[in-house]
Amino acid sequence: MVKKLIGVAALSACSLASAATERLNFLYKGFYLEHLHEYKPDALRWLQVDAEDLNKDGSYTLDELASFQFHGIYQNAGLGQLGCFYGPDSHSCLSSFSYTPGSAPVFAASSGWHIDSGYHDWTVESGVRYTDISVSWFSSRHWVYQWTDQTQLIVGAIPEPSTYAMLSAGLAGMLAFARRRRA
Repeated sequence: MVKKLIGVAALSACSLASAATERLNFLYKGFYLEHLHEYKPDALRWLQVDAEDLNKDGSYTLDELASFQFHGIYQNAGLGQLGCFYGPDSHSCLSSFSYTPGSAPVFAASSGWHIDSGYHDWTVESGVRYTDISVSWFSSRHWVYQWTDQTQLIVGAIPEPSTYAMLSAGLAGMLAFARRRRA
């Protein structure tokens, strides 16, 4: 009986194991849209980061990120893009990031490209505003989303495919163990 419990516990631990890098998803809902001069409760903006708590302090900082994405602003450490980069036709800067579970992420970033026919710039300062400016020969827009006291933060981590694979392997092992015990 004790061996059976130890086996089930070991297999359960395998099914709950996860990769070291964690994908964190945040949805912000409800912004004052400056360009429309009104509050929109269904206006959405999302943030997705891949991070690993390298120092095991329970929080995430800029140096622990593997990727960062907030609408038009995207950076990936695997592509050598994490921090601030300025080129002749484009720029991308993730100047700050911190997150402790139970609180709101704090970050500031910008990105954009400039060509002869126009430009597109994005900037965000969490808790303050997100701007999306686009200008071309044919059109232009200047959208500003301001955080308000009514802006909601919805936190929801989506498991990685590898987590599902480990869960499946653990469950398959438990089934095999149960069948062997019945035989």
